[in-house]
Amino acid sequence: MSRLTQTRCASTPRRPTARGFSLIEMSLCVVIVAVMFAAVIQTVAAARMSQYKTDGRSRGSALAHDLMAEILQQAYDEPDGPGPIGRDTLESALSRAGFDDVDDYDGWIASPPQLKDGTPLSLLAAWSRAVEVKWIVPTNLSVIAGTETTAKRIIVTVKHNAVPMAQLTAIRTRAFPELDR
Repeated sequence: MSRLTQTRCASTPRRPTARGFSLIEMSLCVVIVAVMFAAVIQTVAAARMSQYKTDGRSRGSALAHDLMAEILQQAYDEPDGPGPIGRDTLESALSRAGFDDVDDYDGWIASPPQLKDGTPLSLLAAWSRAVEVKWIVPTNLSVIAGTETTAKRIIVTVKHNAVPMAQLTAIRTRAFPELDR
């Protein structure tokens, strides 16, 4: 009997040991890799969007500072004496070349931004700059006055595709009129 048992055991095929992945294990791996890939794509997209916004704000800030520097170099009043805020009749609405005082810039809007002589700045077609100049009360800079107060608030706003990217505010006073000449 022992010989018969040995014969049967020898003739029974041995089951091979499992090697490789099962279909379930492979599917699970694919799902994990897909989730990780989606997370990487979202992270890269968020980083690129953040960089795009930062670049836009930097460019907007530079455009605002450039125009504000130009405005602050102008005299507080018209050379022929104080008058209402805004451009005089001889000052063109097409170019800032004739602007000779701070309030000439009130209401100025340029899209695309341009040089003082009216030449458009290249590669900025989707950008715009606007200026607002108002008299303010010197003792409370947030209060707008209807008449001359010896202080003007200047706000330069820069937009990209109609979205505000930068806003710069400055106060110009008549404190030292000798510097205006």
